[in-house]
Amino acid sequence: MKGACRSDISSQSIFRVASCCCSPYVLRLEIELLSDARFAMLRPLEQWICDSCGEVIHKPEEGWVEWVEGSDNLCRDFRICHHKVYSPFENQDGCYKHSSELGRCDLHLDQILGEYLMPFLLKFLGGAQLHEYEPRESRIGDMTSFVDFSRRLTIPHYEQARQYWDAAYSEGQFADLTSEQVYTQYNLLDIIEKYGSGEPQGRRG
Repeated sequence: MKGACRSDISSQSIFRVASCCCSPYVLRLEIELLSDARFAMLRPLEQWICDSCGEVIHKPEEGWVEWVEGSDNLCRDFRICHHKVYSPFENQDGCYKHSSELGRCDLHLDQILGEYLMPFLLKFLGGAQLHEYEPRESRIGDMTSFVDFSRRLTIPHYEQARQYWDAAYSEGQFADLTSEQVYTQYNLLDIIEKYGSGEPQGRRG
């Protein structure tokens, strides 16, 4: 992961952290990681790792989301990648994976954030839409992919911590935690502190 946000560490960054954290310990740990030159910290829910090239998507405007809707109307392979304009790849498709897929669906990343994010995610889960009275069936054909995609967009620090998931799991990081505790800020920052010094390798696929 190259150049996450070392040059972006400022009093504004620290204030933004303070405004969204309620635990003094978590706040202190987050500020320490932001200030430590060994850690190339992502700005939570503002920067992501591209699923294709493994490099940082520095701001939402540089990002793209894509998935495939099959002939069964179910959606699979949810991804976050660089918009073609910002891709380090010079080929025709840039970081896009599904360009040749018949059921390709995609959007600008910044168009689904903020107040639009939850409605965007919930529409895949079914239920009544707008003025409909009859609920729709879930449109998700790959729940694992969809849940991971949703966590990346909604849980602060998950995007960075997931780069070290396999190492943390193999060393028993999750052994005494409930499924909810795994995704707390305390645990995610702990994973980054333990395994995240240097440049993390983005997951590519």
